[in-house]
Parts: sequence; structure tokens; C-alpha cells
Amino acid sequence: TRPGYSNLGYGLLGHVLALRAGRSYEQLIEDRICRPLGLADTRVSVPAAALERFAQGHNRRGKPVPHCDLSALAGAGGLRSTVADLLAILRLQLGDGPPSLVRAAALTHAQRTSHRGVGIGLGWTQLPLLGTDHELMFHNGGTGGFRSFAGFVPAAHTGVVVLSNSARSVDALGFRILE
Repeated sequence: TRPGYSNLGYGLLGHVLALRAGRSYEQLIEDRICRPLGLADTRVSVPAAALERFAQGHNRRGKPVPHCDLSALAGAGGLRSTVADLLAILRLQLGDGPPSLVRAAALTHAQRTSHRGVGIGLGWTQLPLLGTDHELMFHNGGTGGFRSFAGFVPAAHTGVVVLSNSARSVDALGFRILE
């Protein structure tokens, strides 16, 4: 199958960083993350040449829904990406990439708080991997008609990305694959 575009949410922190850097959120993401990691298909705005690959989203009943335009809040769900690009981001999380970005990614793993046994880092939720002593880190998201899951187990050097053009959660599938 051809790589398709889907939505993936990130935090609002990106907009604050963009304002501080004096450029748009999209330009900041492209300059600081996409270009160094070779992410050709991660953008806020889907280029015209890639629109035919931009998946049609569907609600929980399977009915098509219009694409969301979250450009004003791009850091909270307006970033579009592909499985290939998201796997490159997981490789970075697992320590493979430019040293400065690997160090920055590692800082996001540190647990900042916890609630009922669930740890929370910068963008990553942390849980024990069922049946093991390993830690699982994941981020999920969803916008109109799309759901996403990206997770990894550092001790096993393993990661998985699940993207769907349905409003139904893909978390259970992502967890099951990692288990």
C-alpha cells in the first residue's frame, strides 16, 4: 500500500516554542525535526502533490467526515504524518539519530508526574508492559475521523505505529502488538 497521511496530535508547547523562535509552528517543525530526521511527509499543511494520499477520515459509524483544519492549534492535533515518518521518530526515541536530537528526545522520557501507576513524561505516557518488567511509552491522539498510536519499549528496542482513518481507538491494537 502507498503511505497515507493521517493526523497526529502533539502538545501546545510547540506553539510557544514557535513564538519564541520567531517563526511559524510548521516552519519550526520542518527546520528542527523534519529536515534533520529526513521526514518527508510530516507537515501541518498537506502539499498539493500529496493530497491524493491524504486519507479520508470516518466517524465511528464509518461515515466520511471532512478534514479538520487545526492550523490555529496545530500543536494540539494539526500535524499530519505517515507511518514511515512516525517510525523514524520512534527510532529517534530509541536512540538512533543525530546526537543532539537523541539527547533532546531522551529528556522527554523522564517522568514528570504520575497518577494511579501511570507515569507522564513530556508527551509520553508510561506504563509497565504487561507480562514483563519493561516500561512501555506511548502517545495517542485523534481528530475528526482519525486515530493514532505510537509506542515503544526502550529495553526491547521495539516500537510500533498504528494509524487509522476511523474515529475508533487503535490503542488496544498498539498495546497488543508491543506485548
